[in-house]
Order: sequence, then C-alpha cells, then structure tokens
Amino acid sequence: MNRSAYVHQGYHSFYSADTITSTDTVPPVAEKLKAIKPPPFPKPPKAPNLLKMIGDIFKFKKHRDQNEKARVIDIINGLSITDSISASAENTRFLIDKLSDTVNQNFDSLVALIQGIKEYQLGDSLRQMNLEKKYLDLSDFMTISKDKYSTTVTEKQLNVLASKIFPIVSLKTEVTDLQNKMDRVRMLERLRDSTYITRTVIDTSGAEKKFRIRVKNKIPVFGFYNFEAGYDNNKYKFNYINTLVYGNIVINSQNGNIRYLNGLDTASIIERAQKAGCDVALTFSMEGDPGLNDFLHNYTSQETFITSALYFIKFRNASAINISLGAISYSMAENYTLFIQKLADRLQKTNDNIKLLLTIPAVIADNNYQLTELNRFCNGIIVDFSKNYSATAAPLAPITGMTDVIAYFIKQKIETDKIIVCLPYRGTKWAINSGFGDRFIEYISYKTIRSNYPFSAYTVTYADSTATAVMDSSNIHRIPHVPIRRIFYDDENTIAKKYEFILKNKLGGVAMYTLNDNDSYTGLWDEISYAFGMPDTLFLASNSFVPKKASQKLGFFEELSERFSLYNYILQNPCEICYENDADTAQRDRFDQYMTDLKVDSLMKSENEKLMANHEDTFRSKFEYVNEQLTTLLLRITIIVFILLLGLGIFYFIKIKNKGDTWKWKKIVGRLLVGVSLFFILFFFTWMFSSNVIPFFGASVSANSGYSKDYAAFANSTAVTDKILNTDYCRADKTSDCINMPLQTLLGIVIIGLLIGYLITRYLLMPLLKRQDIP
Repeated sequence: MNRSAYVHQGYHSFYSADTITSTDTVPPVAEKLKAIKPPPFPKPPKAPNLLKMIGDIFKFKKHRDQNEKARVIDIINGLSITDSISASAENTRFLIDKLSDTVNQNFDSLVALIQGIKEYQLGDSLRQMNLEKKYLDLSDFMTISKDKYSTTVTEKQLNVLASKIFPIVSLKTEVTDLQNKMDRVRMLERLRDSTYITRTVIDTSGAEKKFRIRVKNKIPVFGFYNFEAGYDNNKYKFNYINTLVYGNIVINSQNGNIRYLNGLDTASIIERAQKAGCDVALTFSMEGDPGLNDFLHNYTSQETFITSALYFIKFRNASAINISLGAISYSMAENYTLFIQKLADRLQKTNDNIKLLLTIPAVIADNNYQLTELNRFCNGIIVDFSKNYSATAAPLAPITGMTDVIAYFIKQKIETDKIIVCLPYRGTKWAINSGFGDRFIEYISYKTIRSNYPFSAYTVTYADSTATAVMDSSNIHRIPHVPIRRIFYDDENTIAKKYEFILKNKLGGVAMYTLNDNDSYTGLWDEISYAFGMPDTLFLASNSFVPKKASQKLGFFEELSERFSLYNYILQNPCEICYENDADTAQRDRFDQYMTDLKVDSLMKSENEKLMANHEDTFRSKFEYVNEQLTTLLLRITIIVFILLLGLGIFYFIKIKNKGDTWKWKKIVGRLLVGVSLFFILFFFTWMFSSNVIPFFGASVSANSGYSKDYAAFANSTAVTDKILNTDYCRADKTSDCINMPLQTLLGIVIIGLLIGYLITRYLLMPLLKRQDIP
C-alpha cells in the first residue's frame, strides 16, 4: 500500500525528517540558560476512538429498522478495535475527503482507508518516542510545547462523516446477510437431495456406525391446498412441509353428509405428499353457511358427519381432521364446544392417533369461541390470518396485529405449542380515496401479483410497522397522482419477519395459505427452508450396536434356529414390513447378526439385480426379502404335503374298497391320513398368512415409496436410486385392513373353534342321529 496516499499534509510539515524547527534564538550567556528549568515535556492525551464516536451517534439516531441499526453498529464496533484510529480533526477530514470520491464508496475501500490511518498512527507513535528524546536533549536550552493533539473533532464533522459511512456499512450488512442466507438455503437443498446417501463414522470405541443426514423443521410446517385453485402440484416442495392440509370438504348443514368432496376421492396431490413423507390433514368446512346454527343444534347430523369424516380419514390415510367453520355467533359458542368434545371423544375411541385441529379466525373483537374449553379437546389451534375481517384498507397479517392476536389467544390459556399461525400467500386488493371510504375488492394471489403486476409499473413500498409490502396504482388523469387501488401482500422479505416472530415466541407451528397461491415462485419456499429447516443426523442402527462379521460356517441346527427366529418374528407381526421397527433393541441386534450370518444382504442384492434386469419391482427391505423366502418355503412344503396327502388318500380309498374292514392297517393309515391332513391345513393356512397376495392379514408390501433404512446402501449403487423419495418406507400404513394378530393366536382361536365343534358333534349331534336309527 502507498502510505503517502493516506498521510495528512499537516503531518508532513511537523514530522519531516524527524527534525524540530523553532524561531526562538539561543541566549548569549550559557550559565543563565542552565539555571532555567523548563517544565517536563507534556505527553499527548489519548485521543478518543473516532469510529466509536460515530457508532454512538448512530445509536441515538431514529432509524426505520432497529435490527438493521443494530447490525450496522456491530460492524462499526468491529472496525473499532483496540488499535482504533484517533478522533483527530486530520483523520476526520481525511476520511470525509476520501469517501466523497465515488471510487471509495464501498466497504473494502473504507476498510483500506481505516487500515492506512492505523498504520500511519503506528509510525506516528514511534516518531513521537524519538521526538521526546530530542526534547529532553534540548530542555536545557529552550521551552517547547506542542498542541497538535489538542485539536478536536467538531460535531458537524462527525455528522458529515457518519452520513458517508452509514450507507456503506448498511449495504455491507444487507449483502452479507443475503449471501449467508442463500448459502444456507443451497446447503439445505443439497442435504434434502442426499437423504438416501449412507455415511459412516467411527466412534471413540472404534465401532462403525452408519447414518444419514436429513433436513427436519424446527417446528411443524403446514401447507394448505385449495382444490378449486387447481394449480400444478408437481411444483410443490412437499419435503419442505410436515403436513398437507387438504380442503375444503364442505359439510351439508342440514343432514351432516358431505356436500362437496372437492376431489378428495381422486386427488393425486395426497399421494404425492405422502410419498414425500408428509402427513395429511383433511379440512371440513361450513364457512358462511346460514345453516351452521341448525347443524350445531342437531346431534343426529353431527353423528352423521363424524361417521363420514372418520371414513374419509381412513380412506385417504390422513392423520388429522381440521374443522373450519369461520366466525360464529355468541349463541353458537356452547354448542360448538359440545360438538368438538363429541368429535374428540369419537376420535379417542376409534383411533387416538388421529389429531384434531381447529381453524379459528385471527380476531379479538367478536371472537365467540370458548378457547379455554376447546383447548382441552384439540391438538392444535390454527389462528387464521388468511381472511379479511377489516372494513378499512389493511393487510391480512400485520406484525402488530399478529402480536395482539397471539397475546389474546395465550391469555385464553392456549399453550404456545398448540398455536399454529396461518399466514397468507395472497394479498388483498382495495379501492381507496374514492370519496366513499375504503372498499375491499378481492383476494389476489402471490402468483398473480408476480405475473400480472410488473414492479416497474407500480409503486411498491414496505411498511415496517406492519411488515407488509404495499403496491399502489394511481389515476393518471388526476394531478397530483392519487392512489386509487392498493394491494397489501407478503413477499420473501416481509414473510421472513413473521417467521422470525413465530420462532422467537416458540409457537407450535406455521401454516402456508395456500400452496396454490405461491405456485412455482421459489422465494417463499426458500424462506420456509431458511427459517425452519435444520440438518439432523439419522443413525440407521442403535447407537450401541456394533456391526458384526459373519460367523464361521453355521451348523445345520444353528442355521435352522436363526432362520426360525427371523420367520417367527414375521408370523408374530403379520402387519409389519421392516425388522428395524422392532422396539426390542437387543432382539433387533440379534436379528442383524442372524441376517449377517445368513448373508441376507448379498443374497437380496443379487436378487434385486435380477429383478431390475427384468424391469420388476425390487425388494425394499430385508424384512420383505426374508418374508418372501418364508412364503416360498411354506408354499413348497404345502405342495409336498398336499402331494403326500393326495397319494395317501388314494391309497387309503383303494385299500378300503378292496379289503374293507379286513385290512389290518386301516386304523394306522387312517390316523396317518388325519395327521397329514392337519399338517396340510397348518402349512396351507400359514402360507396364506405370510403371502402378500392374500388380503386382510399377513405381511404386505408398503404403499410408501422409498426403501427401508437398512437397504439404502444397496440402492445407492444401483438404478433404483431415483426411486428413493424418502426414508419413511417402514412407516405403518394407517388405512391398511391388515389384522395384526400373531399366527399362534389365530391358530389357537381356530383350534378352540374346532374342538368346540367336535364336542358338539360328538356329544350332541351324534347321539341324536343314533336315536333316529334305532327301530
């Protein structure tokens, strides 16, 4: 760096060549001079920190964004370290002059200028030490004083310099924050795309552990979908959300039946979301229906609706019911609470895994819901900011209004972790300055705003007090131009502040209303990912489990014992599809060892390669492969026993026909025939139990896409990689008709039934028949 570019002119005149100039003359008599004792050389006072003074000024300035203000102060303080620049007039004038040049109006130039001053000050200190020695040598001859360091910085100079530094530092914070945000979003996206990749780590004990890195949300994220909007759901990023809220399914207020399914029975978006690992909630609505009061007073209609709702929950494998009835009057409040209590009781008795959500308008005035009571029966309350309740032009979800409404719900004793904030991805369009007051025109989706309202043609401002974007259109025929239409909406900048509010207050979730309104624009998706996404390590086996090498060659009975253990687990858990779901960690580790001993991994991989070559579905878990082995074995045994039974039966029939009662082996062969028949029934029944073809009971292939966690490593290196959509293949299918009854229990029931039938036949029916035969 060229030091002269940063050296003040005043410094050159005083310090040049480390010499001292003076107009004083030496007195002619040396003895008199020796008697003069000059005062000690005054050390210059420590100058205050110039950048700290600027930061202090900024602290007391009014600024539109307190968070940005704090960031700017932090950066200024970061520049103002211990070797800071002195608050001298020369330094101040120097920075003002340099920053007046547009070439230097950037953060890097500012840092270079400050660093140049610091380097010069370091040399300044060394020169000052040399000068002090010279002063002492001359102290017998003259009195010298120096007032250079007493020069102070004026308030005007500080304000001018501050006005030049603030924009540079503010822009730096915005650019840095944006870059950091995009880096994090891209990192999370890479992790989402690599959930199928298995990684390995060696712990302190030397044990090898396999794991994956996935992205999970800090709090639940819900995405509303409106069937009537009908946008392309291929563009929705389902792996960013936890629950798809499908709606609206309209209730018939007169009888409780479903009036409009709105595509519930055929909508492919539900399967797409579930394949991505999302839960599904169904929204049942009656908003604006004049018959709502009749429904809340008609218990028969309520029972009809509850029965229908439970059917559709099971039909679409949904995990939650969302009730959205809109605003209710004071007279409806108690009956609404009783209806919700009845619904909650039915869910508890039928399937306590189904969650109950309530969507309630985000209003304080005229909020007639008995929130404290409702809190007892529901799993979550969706505070709905997506609808307009204002008579004057205003945004749907102002940050100030959110603060007041959420405080009201908490005051009604709703736990914060039950509060789900529903934020709109649509705006409101108003007519203003018409002379008749404000008039609400329509809702307008974010997609429509971006595609039909070019920013270059409209005035867009950001209202910081409400954290909302405002777009105005003016009447060009009026001077001055007065806005006549106003749109309030959220974009990635404003929605980020609302997400920050939700996280800061530790609320129970956030809902997007609706996925349709955002469509394919990525900004809002990125904000969802940035605000709520976080990496999470998922170990594929118990932390205490150390993978084992295959044992030495197993003996016949050892292999038989291990195979029987694996088969027995399947027969004990007919609705299971993965060994890794076994809650007994010790047993799960044993099974892992058995599958290693039996080389299940390599055998399954080899079989899958053959299946892929024939374009057939592959085995997606070791459980599925072992179950197929069991089914094949049982079928072979059943066929062998059937052939033996058939041959023995033919032999028995021929002997009885030819020799009758004179055949001495009649009883032995007859008993053997009964025994073989029982074996045939047992193996045939067990084969049906394990086969995927037979419905209602027995292990079956999961409807979920993807692969078992214990098999992902094999899928990585094959053509099936693109099939891996999630790591939840082993998730239980809630709508399955599979009866999870162990084979032993089922056989016990059948045997008891047969014994009872035998006893009834032997001791009741047969005596009656014999009496009829007596003449």
